[in-house]
Amino acid sequence: MLVKSTKDDKAIPYHDKVIKSYYKIIQSIIPELIQANPILSGSAAITLVYAPKAPYGDLDLYFQSQEDFDLALQIVKSKVICEEDEIYDDSTSIPRDYDKIYTYYYTKNAVTINTNRFKLQLIRKEFLTPEKLIYSHDFTNVSVAVTKDAIYTTKETLFSWYEKQIVLRNYMLSENANITDRMSFYATFLGRVNKYVLRYDLKMSDPLHYKIKQIHTDLCSPDLDNNNLDIDHLILVTDHYYGGLTKESFIDKLKVELLRITDRLISYHEISQPLVFDNNNPF
Repeated sequence: MLVKSTKDDKAIPYHDKVIKSYYKIIQSIIPELIQANPILSGSAAITLVYAPKAPYGDLDLYFQSQEDFDLALQIVKSKVICEEDEIYDDSTSIPRDYDKIYTYYYTKNAVTINTNRFKLQLIRKEFLTPEKLIYSHDFTNVSVAVTKDAIYTTKETLFSWYEKQIVLRNYMLSENANITDRMSFYATFLGRVNKYVLRYDLKMSDPLHYKIKQIHTDLCSPDLDNNNLDIDHLILVTDHYYGGLTKESFIDKLKVELLRITDRLISYHEISQPLVFDNNNPF
């Protein structure tokens, strides 16, 4: 169920504090970005609303339209100047230098800007309203977005944080995915689960625990044949790079790393009784 907090209807009691922190974050990066109506979501938004003591790394800014995204990128480019060789675009045939941190890193999903003060991601995978954006995330815990005048979340998100559980909302792997896409997804997905468990001291919900066990089984399956894996795609998507290794060694090393994560997550999982709430608005 959607929860929207505004100046006139403060569904979240600390509404003003969150909005003030939102402006402070934007001001600390590039103040002019506010003109593009950025939507703050991801770990920074979680810190503002649900986990005030938790750290966050990069800032994820989403947008409602192509025009807002283009304006944001234009503003950033006017403030963050760099040389041509400090830009990487994965749509070109130019090889990536894995030992280098690029000032601008372009993918089809986002433009990442790295400076000595911040790491900023302008998301362009899709343009959604805040109401739709919060339902597009993989985990219920991440269903929170902050704009310059409102906070968007869900009651399910509140409950997941009260219960201290990481809850799966969207399992973004097609049933017909080929083995390269499966491996790429597992690397990203397991990394995110591991990050949230460790960063926020969360337990996995039972359905998520079941998914992790399924992934573990698939990683051990002979169907995941190394010879049919696209190593170049795996390196690009998973951001793993093992220089000098053969294709087989690279994939075996990646599998071992992912199995280590699944083993740790499965052993860490404990079934606990959820907290009980009454019918009142928990906010």
